[in-house]
Amino acid sequence: MNNYSENSNGMRPAVRRSGRRHFSGLFLSALIAAAMTCSAFLPAAAASADTSEKAAVQELPSVSKEDEAKLLSVFQGALGKVEVDDFCVSDYNRDGKPEAFALVGDEDEFGAYTGSLYFVTENQVTPVITDESFWPYHGDRRMLRFDSCDFYLIGKYYTTGDATYIFGVNENGWYEHVFSLQGMALTQISRSPRMTIVLSEYDREKDKTTELPSGHTWKDYYLYWDGDFKEYGGIEISEADLLTCKGASEYVDMIRKAGCQISRIYYRENGVININYSREDDVSIAYENMTLQLQGDTVTAVTVNEYDDDPLGKLSYGGVYLPALYAERATYPKAFKPVPVEKK
Repeated sequence: MNNYSENSNGMRPAVRRSGRRHFSGLFLSALIAAAMTCSAFLPAAAASADTSEKAAVQELPSVSKEDEAKLLSVFQGALGKVEVDDFCVSDYNRDGKPEAFALVGDEDEFGAYTGSLYFVTENQVTPVITDESFWPYHGDRRMLRFDSCDFYLIGKYYTTGDATYIFGVNENGWYEHVFSLQGMALTQISRSPRMTIVLSEYDREKDKTTELPSGHTWKDYYLYWDGDFKEYGGIEISEADLLTCKGASEYVDMIRKAGCQISRIYYRENGVININYSREDDVSIAYENMTLQLQGDTVTAVTVNEYDDDPLGKLSYGGVYLPALYAERATYPKAFKPVPVEKK
């Protein structure tokens, strides 16, 4: 993961970055969609276990077409009648005044943009990043919306994915949050405080002779907003603990019948359980995982991979899950105590 220094207020200004990299946009979109499959399952099922639900997003302020037109006029007045690829307007810092982030550039055959990002207010236009290779997000994915603030999201384009820029607004103008560029495809779940972020890693297998890892994987990790970005860290539970849940024995049997060994199992407060398992031969060790969603005292497997013909393969991102990506931001459950859902 990237490590960046931060200034005294916990924020860092964006710096100019360059370097074009080519990658199949269609494949990049496909792998991001695959990695996000688990996210679509989480909102309803996780609510009972999610302690951050108290921060759920309420009805948020909207921006009028008139305000949007005024900001666009300011932008075009400064840069001329340029074609704008994205113009994302909101009252980002809830001060009653709308602002916008504007992307201008040239799209290539892979779906990436080489161009510049600007910040627009009613009084001025300020460059944010110039001469960058961007991977634009679309629709609701380009913003995080919380009660106290909004953030604008856009990807920094890499060969095998993207890293998510996070831009906010304060009394001094735009700023880049310190958590910016710390993961791939940051995505808010259903306008709740919950989010997912993707870890791009080479951990699918290990050569037993050289001990070198190989094989690219992309795995969802789980965040929430509590005035800052926090992570749902996992506590280790035993296989016996897992088997107290209804439905768990079916999935454990699937893993065993495939000739695999279960290593570590992590439970997170949003109800997600990640099972790490592996298969070994004379040459290498292949690492896989399974994501289960706990609701009450029942677990259900989450399909995360539509590109595998094997039923077990459809439940694995490949690679090894960690208890947390961001130790300084992680919070952990106090205990693993599945309870039946009361019938109404």
